[in-house]
Amino acid sequence: MTMRKMLAILATLAMLCTVLPLGAIFSATADANVIENSTFDDGTQGWSSSSKVSVQDGILVFECTQDWANVYKYANGMKANTDYVYTFRAKANMNSNMNIKINDNWAKDSAHVKFDVTTEWQEFTVDVNSGDFKSAPILMFSANVPASTGLILYLDYVTITEKTGDEPEVPSEPVEGNLIVNGD
Repeated sequence: MTMRKMLAILATLAMLCTVLPLGAIFSATADANVIENSTFDDGTQGWSSSSKVSVQDGILVFECTQDWANVYKYANGMKANTDYVYTFRAKANMNSNMNIKINDNWAKDSAHVKFDVTTEWQEFTVDVNSGDFKSAPILMFSANVPASTGLILYLDYVTITEKTGDEPEVPSEPVEGNLIVNGD
């Protein structure tokens, strides 16, 4: 690469940084996540469990040492009756299933979805409505298995972001006609 090209690249980067603050470039989506410590960089801080949990290499390790074990966190940044997108990565030491739900301080579930988990990392995404909660909502992952199964779940990158409406709408029926304008 010539010196002239390098200077041109540096000048372009400098102009971009003056027009748009660098922090805005990297934190636009991170600020939207209402779950603190969603990548477990701070260990299990803010997370509680009815079973054994630890963090290894930034991954939450959830050992189901009790029947119907769960790991949960208060989702204080959520708003009532609002559409959200939940995303998380998970795997297990054996094929199993797990549930994710939001409930109103243990009173009632506003969202409850079951997922099949395998021994390979998978990313799960689900659209839900937070419902009409009266107190701080709780995000809960649960394993509906007896402790004797020896199930271990691994979680990472847990996010809950408000649905903005900017997502592309997928037509429910086929669209007729030519969708590509080519001048004919």
